[in-house]
Amino acid sequence: MGTKRKTNPPRHPPNPSLLQFISAVDLGFCVLTMIFKLGLQPNAYTMNTLLLGICNESKMNEALELFQKVVENGYSCDQCTYSIIIRGLCRSGQTCLALDILTEMNENRSFKPDVVCYGTIIDGFCKERSIEDALIIFQDMLDRSIEPNATIYATLIHGLCSTGKWDEAKRLLTDMVKIGISPNLNVVTHNMVIDILCKEGKIVKALDIWELMTHNGLKPDVITYNSLIRGFCFSGLWKEAASLFHRMMDEGIHPFVVTFSSLIDALCKQKRVKEALTMLELMSERGVKADVITYSSLIYGFCLSGQWKEAASFFHRQMDEGIHPNVVTFNSLIDALCKQRKVKEAHRMLELMSERDVKPDVITYNSLIHGFCLSGQWKEAESLFHKMTDEGIHPDVVTFNSLIDALCKQNRVKEAFTMLEQMSERGVKPDVITYNSLIHGLCRSGQWKEATNFLSGMACQGMCPDKSTLNFMLDAFCKQGMMEEAEAVLELMNKKDVKPDEITYGTMIIGYCLQGEMDKAKDVFDLMIAKGFSPSLGTYKMLVNAYSKIKAER
Repeated sequence: MGTKRKTNPPRHPPNPSLLQFISAVDLGFCVLTMIFKLGLQPNAYTMNTLLLGICNESKMNEALELFQKVVENGYSCDQCTYSIIIRGLCRSGQTCLALDILTEMNENRSFKPDVVCYGTIIDGFCKERSIEDALIIFQDMLDRSIEPNATIYATLIHGLCSTGKWDEAKRLLTDMVKIGISPNLNVVTHNMVIDILCKEGKIVKALDIWELMTHNGLKPDVITYNSLIRGFCFSGLWKEAASLFHRMMDEGIHPFVVTFSSLIDALCKQKRVKEALTMLELMSERGVKADVITYSSLIYGFCLSGQWKEAASFFHRQMDEGIHPNVVTFNSLIDALCKQRKVKEAHRMLELMSERDVKPDVITYNSLIHGFCLSGQWKEAESLFHKMTDEGIHPDVVTFNSLIDALCKQNRVKEAFTMLEQMSERGVKPDVITYNSLIHGLCRSGQWKEATNFLSGMACQGMCPDKSTLNFMLDAFCKQGMMEEAEAVLELMNKKDVKPDEITYGTMIIGYCLQGEMDKAKDVFDLMIAKGFSPSLGTYKMLVNAYSKIKAER
């Protein structure tokens, strides 16, 4: 028999629970230590790989420490080493520190900064909105005969646009063309500027850039037209949007679904649903498939025009085509149903949302709560409010206003003020509508003193109720014969530059007549005529009756 061969005991694999806590960078440092122990000199590629790993893990203190050791100890490095540390610092928001390294490169002349180093620092300053610093670096780059690329131009132009420096952005666009940067990249940059301007509603400036494109021999593409058409629609310039759409097609540029959806949405918001449907037909003829945004716009348009059956029909058509309705689609339908006080059907829509895994938002609940409040179904509105908060959807001022208004109309003013306290606890700031509802509620329940105090407190906060609320208070005070309080409200109107109208003057005249203060009634009547308002028939009758009564008593 042959001798039994001796085998080494099996090596145990590293403990996986230990390895998961050791990062690749830590292992890299272990390898580097081993290299030094073996008396070897790491090359630039090794140091760059390790430095890049540290930067990618956002350990910038360690990265800077390693970089300084490389430079001070004379380890192998190259231009890439400097680019890595500069990029890491800029990404971590330390652009000024990255600039120090760039300056050091220029002073030592060991490695000449390239377009990447400059571009990274320019990008860093632009992201920090330090556009002036970015422009200084850009000029330094030009002074050193380093030619900027399309990315640097795009970064600077975007930065200038974001800080509203449109003229400088326009100048850089012209410079891009002059130095012969690729026409395709030029179109992309021009499109970026046009899109930003359109989203900010600066349509005239966007058209200036469009004209600059054509002047520079660049051909606008579908993205250019989409941005402009969307911008025109957003600004309510439907005719201009339609004209641009036809020009786009005349030039052989095929519109996307985004183009059609923008136009359909604009038409629907103007209640021009018939024209929107014509646009939908054109969309189908050109082989462009409608999406959820298209259908949502059409459904909203039908709801806005009171065409509930058509809205429901398109909703089912959308689902039949396999286009899943989103929260916007459901919100349009729920809002329309609630406005028609069809709250049961609206609540059924909420259930359908749940069945289709579409999560309702604050707008969904606001519509439903308002609908139940309008229908006098307070318990259901309150139940929805609690359901909303249980689902983690934070009620906003609109939610609270609906509930407060409903409570005030039921003379449940105490509960309305409890709701106001809840608003404060949740960090929701009341607005003029909130205060108007509460003042109405106080007046309805005969709490005149509280209404007056509340009005004064509102004024102290720099908030003034609207004219309808002030007129409501005037009417309440005048009917109660509280003319001093009514005069105080009128004085507040003048202080807050709320111009009295024929209702204001008529109410004051009736109030003075009821108290037999005919001189004051005549003064207000003369003022009313002088302001160009015509007294109502009721005001004339009150004056005639009051004067007749005085004459009879004499």
